Amino acid sequence: MRYLTQPPAKQIFRGLCFYINGSTMPLISDHKLKYVLHAHGASQSIALGRRTVTHVILGTTCGGGLAGSKIQKEIAKTRGNAVKYVSVEW
Repeated sequence: MRYLTQPPAKQIFRGLCFYINGSTMPLISDHKLKYVLHAHGASQSIALGRRTVTHVILGTTCGGGLAGSKIQKEIAKTRGNAVKYVSVEW
């Protein structure tokens, strides 16, 4: 019996580290987003570390996310060069 195998996903996120800020629902579940990122070569961080995180995915805050003022301060510290901030729709 032959098993159908899918070709490996393109590693378009290789070398990138993502931090997910807030909830990504209803667009995509957090688990599905993490799976897609990992399948395409990304790593994930549980904390926003400027030395390791390359992209922050901004979801809707549910009590534990970064406040808007904290994000603005972080952008001002790095002048927007180090960490890229993207929405879930990205």
